[in-house]
Amino acid sequence: MRKYPMFILGLLFCFGIILSAKGFLGSFFAGIFFLVTTIIFLCTLNKKVASHFLLILIVVGAGMLNHIFYNTIPKKCISKYLSNTKENKFIIGKIVNDPVFFRDRFYQPKQDLLIEVFQIGQGETAKKVSGKIKGTFYLEGHTVLKYGQTIAFNCQISLPENYSKNDGFDYRKYLFRKKIYGVFKISSSDKMKVIEELKGVRDVVKSKAFYLKDLFRQKIQIYITPPYSEIVIAMLLGDRQNLPESIKTLFINTGTMHVLAISGLHVGIICAVFFLMLKILRLPYKGRIVIVVILLILYAIMVGARASVWRASMMSVMVLLGILYDKKVNILNIIGLTFWIMLVIDPNYIYDPGFIMSYMCVFSIVITAPLFFNLGKNIFFKGKKTLIKRISLWVWESLTVSFSAWVGVMPVSAYFFHIITPASILVNLLAVPLCAIIVSLGILFFISIVLLKPLVASLAWLVQLMCGLLVESLKKMEFLGLSSFSVSEKTWYCLWIFYVFYFIIIWNIRFFMRNSQRSTENTWK
Repeated sequence: MRKYPMFILGLLFCFGIILSAKGFLGSFFAGIFFLVTTIIFLCTLNKKVASHFLLILIVVGAGMLNHIFYNTIPKKCISKYLSNTKENKFIIGKIVNDPVFFRDRFYQPKQDLLIEVFQIGQGETAKKVSGKIKGTFYLEGHTVLKYGQTIAFNCQISLPENYSKNDGFDYRKYLFRKKIYGVFKISSSDKMKVIEELKGVRDVVKSKAFYLKDLFRQKIQIYITPPYSEIVIAMLLGDRQNLPESIKTLFINTGTMHVLAISGLHVGIICAVFFLMLKILRLPYKGRIVIVVILLILYAIMVGARASVWRASMMSVMVLLGILYDKKVNILNIIGLTFWIMLVIDPNYIYDPGFIMSYMCVFSIVITAPLFFNLGKNIFFKGKKTLIKRISLWVWESLTVSFSAWVGVMPVSAYFFHIITPASILVNLLAVPLCAIIVSLGILFFISIVLLKPLVASLAWLVQLMCGLLVESLKKMEFLGLSSFSVSEKTWYCLWIFYVFYFIIIWNIRFFMRNSQRSTENTWK
């Protein structure tokens, strides 16, 4: 615990959330448990063993309380005024998402809205309420809406449908975990007006970030033809609603869907591109770090602040700040700290497959990739480093990272999506470098829009060329049988058992190698 305190505390906090989610203790008994253990802990600070044990209980109790309080429905929740059937209601609320303009399958222009509700009803029947609602806004006869606007409108609204009886997926519970308590539709015949524009620094900053996002999206759609434009928008801006189903299926079947979801890979590439550009401008090293940190935060806001984006951005920012202040960085502690912060903000992330896969992927890479790389390096790549050996070593390193990432996400993918893609270990050797090239060229494309307009068309052509190469390569690999296979829902526990045993074996190998290295050093002494 001394070496990895934040990592262990993050796991304990998560364990408390899981206990609460399983109904282990109610709010009253969880509060009593936390209070009693805290008092006893303060009374036994001079006893190390007892205080450490009590600290563990306190962190677990804090996790339980955090989950309970977060999921407590507010007294004035809008859900209390809604029913299972659609009813016409008058709503006043604030737009809290980036309402992207697109067309549905009938080519009707629309926006998807997420509204923080302030009031339901009019006149004497008006009630002050809280909570969010989501729905569709059809643009015919209306103006385009923007983030931060407060709007008043009539709509058809109801509680979310409950699908649990049909296919096992409880859509209502899924939305309630996101604090979304109603679904609505604003049609062209409904009255709607904007009653207040942006207010506050936070709203202005987010609005400007979303404006840039919309500008970049428009430029991509102008200079790059579909479906490649939608691939670039997914990779760089995080929007996948217009991605063709055939492209989604191709990436899913080849186990490369992760390159379309902004995560650590994309954030790392973006950091590298910005560092290189700032270095060319001859800015001082620490100045580069500060600028990159600011740009990363703005980028995370711009692309919608998803769990995987915030995880990658926070980890990158912490590493950069550690370098800035000349502090030794322990990657496992950084993983644990960001894990803890995100669960404090939203304990329901434990239900999010993207959140789980993001952390399991990076954890698996950190734990297993260096082990396999060093084993291969010591066995196969000894002696003089020739060009062929250097290339082979790079391929081996890429293979170990790809395998480690696959092991990290395989049980999660099998549990949530009932699919396993073993061929992705090899497919990613091509997909990841191409993704890196597309993201790098995409960042340069964005910069050229603002600073170097003569290069916009050339960079767009290169981006489209790389996207075409990626798609055609994946099609060939899928045709050759480098694809996926489904697993039964009943076999998920076998995969998790494999998961546990795999990491136990890895941990023991690391321990054995560390002891062997120490004994070798003692022998030479």
